[in-house]
Amino acid sequence: MLRDLWPDRPEISVALAVIPLHNLVDFSFYFSGVALVWAVLVGWGVSLRCRSSAPESPPPQGRIVFVVAVALALAATAFHVTSIVVEESAAVQKDPAERFDGGIEARRLAPWRVDPLGLVANAALESADPLLVSAAVDELEKGRWLRPRSAAIASLRAQLAIAAGDVPTAVAETWTAASEQPFNESRAKSLEVLLNHLESGAADDDS
Repeated sequence: MLRDLWPDRPEISVALAVIPLHNLVDFSFYFSGVALVWAVLVGWGVSLRCRSSAPESPPPQGRIVFVVAVALALAATAFHVTSIVVEESAAVQKDPAERFDGGIEARRLAPWRVDPLGLVANAALESADPLLVSAAVDELEKGRWLRPRSAAIASLRAQLAIAAGDVPTAVAETWTAASEQPFNESRAKSLEVLLNHLESGAADDDS
């Protein structure tokens, strides 16, 4: 249907494509305000397609690819900017739980961003709530799936592991963070100090 609508109504074609693409990173169709609008667009598109009296020749393949790429870029940019706004709004909240929830929302809008994970982890650490710490660990694990070589995520996971009393994981994550970002002097030094401290603590526990 999108190919049939594109020559005469490209704006409808793009609108019909953008909403399902948005649903790939957020559960848009769970909200009636989104699902209803998309259903109206689908009905409008079907109506316009049926009114076409003569068959239309399909547009060049390159044109379709270009439109899809532009729509994806615009959608990604919108999610990225919205995520930043949500994160900045959450960061000024006094309650750690509210900052935590805001960080979660910002991460869902743009899962490729690392900064919201820092907000989530720091809020959980400040709250000292074991449930929030555990939830933060889960969120960072999801973030690692997208950014497997992120030194920032490894460093945050080390801090959460310390809060949870998981010394072996803290040592492993600290070592990972230091090895993934060896050229950041200040971070490498602080991580090295932390690693030495944790290793000495682990040795004392074994003895």
